[in-house]
Amino acid sequence: VYSRVKMSVNFAGCNSVLITGASRGLGLQMVKHLVGISERPKKIICTARNPASAQELQQVARSHPEVYVVPLDVVNDASIEAAVQQVSSIVGPSGVNCLINNAGILIHSDLNSETREGMMKTFETNTVSPLFVTKAFLPLLRAAAAGAVCDRGVMSVNRAAVINISSLLGSVELNQGQFAAMKVYAYRVSK
Repeated sequence: VYSRVKMSVNFAGCNSVLITGASRGLGLQMVKHLVGISERPKKIICTARNPASAQELQQVARSHPEVYVVPLDVVNDASIEAAVQQVSSIVGPSGVNCLINNAGILIHSDLNSETREGMMKTFETNTVSPLFVTKAFLPLLRAAAAGAVCDRGVMSVNRAAVINISSLLGSVELNQGQFAAMKVYAYRVSK
């Protein structure tokens, strides 16, 4: 599924992109896509809860000097604030042009094994945290928008944008097809 990830956003003129949850899955595929395009952002900032264990992401970063890996646990306010400070030092006054809220969890369970704790953990990570991550990075997004050179009023990643990601498992429409047998209730209602 991940190999079919296509990004149709034009990143020409985009100074920086920040991708949460980039250690594997969709996030890692986005990073690989961005480093593979000719008009890529000048800075690709990737976050992971535990960057040391994100071996494939670290390998991409070693091969591409425009890729930065920053620790971020989206459910931990201190971690979010530390990430904002580190990202700010990377991008400087240019700010962040595009925040891609991709971090998420999927706890495998069926209706009989689903727990309140599992549901709440999934909601906190997949639904609540993107709002608070966006709120924390808002000053850097505003800085990018203020300094952008483009047509006034045009919405693009050249100014500032927030993109919230879900996988096919979060699709209401596609739950009727091949993914219908996967009973991941908490994930589906959180995305």
